[in-house]
Amino acid sequence: MREFYIFYINNEFKYNIKLDPYILYKVFEELHNINKIDMKYGVNIYNNITKPINKKFMNNKIYNEYKNNDSYTKFMNNHRYNDYYSNEKSLLIVKNSYIKLDTSSINSSFLKSLQKFKNLFVCDFNNKDYFWVESIA
Repeated sequence: MREFYIFYINNEFKYNIKLDPYILYKVFEELHNINKIDMKYGVNIYNNITKPINKKFMNNKIYNEYKNNDSYTKFMNNHRYNDYYSNEKSLLIVKNSYIKLDTSSINSSFLKSLQKFKNLFVCDFNNKDYFWVESIA
């Protein structure tokens, strides 16, 4: 299983960091591993880099795209996609500060549907992987 954290990046910050997403990944990795003593400092950095996610809007967009798919279910902010033909099992959770995707597939259908949204940056801290959602081919 892959565990992706998806962040909505501030426009100005994205413009400044676009050439080297590794720097952005390293910042998120440090924030992911921050200790409780430095938490206030980390929250300040996080708020300068990211923008809040409109949960209602995002949930509605995802739901409307998958509502007629038999492999899809939704409960509150949790979206599940279990496709037995492609062997994909994915859980996407929309939060105010990020989106979390647990998936059995590197090419999750949820990632493909999120391509419509600009400024989404994906980090997989366990596998040291990162990319812009819009760059998925």
